[in-house]
Amino acid sequence: MGHPPVSPSAPAPAGTTAIPGLIPDLVAGTPWPRWALIAGALAAGVLLVSCLLCAACCCCRRHRKKPRDKESVGLGSARGTTTTHLVQPDVDGLESSPGDAQQWGCLQLSLEFDFGSQEAELPGATLQVQLFNFKRFSGHEPLGELRLPLGTVDLQHVLEHWYLLGPPAATQPEQVGELCFSLRYVPSSGRLTVVVLEARGLRPGLAEPYVKVQLMLNQRKWKKRKTATKKGTAAPYFNEAFTFLVPFSQVQNVDLVLAVWDRSLPLRTEPVGKVHLGARASGQPLQHWADMLAHARRPIAQRHPLRPAREVDRMLALQPRLRLRLPLPHS
Repeated sequence: MGHPPVSPSAPAPAGTTAIPGLIPDLVAGTPWPRWALIAGALAAGVLLVSCLLCAACCCCRRHRKKPRDKESVGLGSARGTTTTHLVQPDVDGLESSPGDAQQWGCLQLSLEFDFGSQEAELPGATLQVQLFNFKRFSGHEPLGELRLPLGTVDLQHVLEHWYLLGPPAATQPEQVGELCFSLRYVPSSGRLTVVVLEARGLRPGLAEPYVKVQLMLNQRKWKKRKTATKKGTAAPYFNEAFTFLVPFSQVQNVDLVLAVWDRSLPLRTEPVGKVHLGARASGQPLQHWADMLAHARRPIAQRHPLRPAREVDRMLALQPRLRLRLPLPHS
């Protein structure tokens, strides 16, 4: 005798379970599509795995750090000077003497002697080269010095070597003061404008200092101007401009000299110091002149140390005064 058929709506008989049909029933009862449910389940699985991995890494790090916190690092256990220096150099190595050659650096120098120049016997001479840190509006900072006895080198050939620099000379040449001024040149009109700004560091006791601006052409005096006098000061302020007409064709043949003078008596004046600029100049004044030509129509200001008047005059080797007017381009 067979069993009667079971209706779909009838309850499940005892001893059976409805769990195998629970998930399909839940999936069929949700309003979202099946692919969305699958994607959400995968994302939840990935998130769970990531959290477990992070927790495991944190536990490993804590486990590694615990023994090291109780250890002390000692340099005595490291053998060899190389390892010790990489960890911590000796205290003695941090202190260097002022005369250490490594502190001042090196200078590459090329030497060539012209034996046809009829110069003096050179073995007893010494070549001195000084290295400075250029500062436009303050005193230059000495960085090092090279003193090379020429008797120790072979002048028969052109030499090019790296030389170790020593400390700068303890005594610097005596300074007679500084003069600050600007230069501006316009090639189209041939206008050279000199603005005398100020002087400082002049020797005390000057009665009435002033500045004289002189222009030389082909080693002959050509034009000159001068500022007003300032009474009883070693740091006079002028701020006076002077314009000279210099054709561009003659600008390389011009020497410009700015001199500080002192008028102690009505009929007596004496030079305090001078600055020479132009194509025949050297060092800082030559650089200032080159900057003026390289930046036409722009004023270039700079502070220069004054040199003794006799030294500048000897270098200029001036001839009798020039009385000549040169043709200028139309403005």
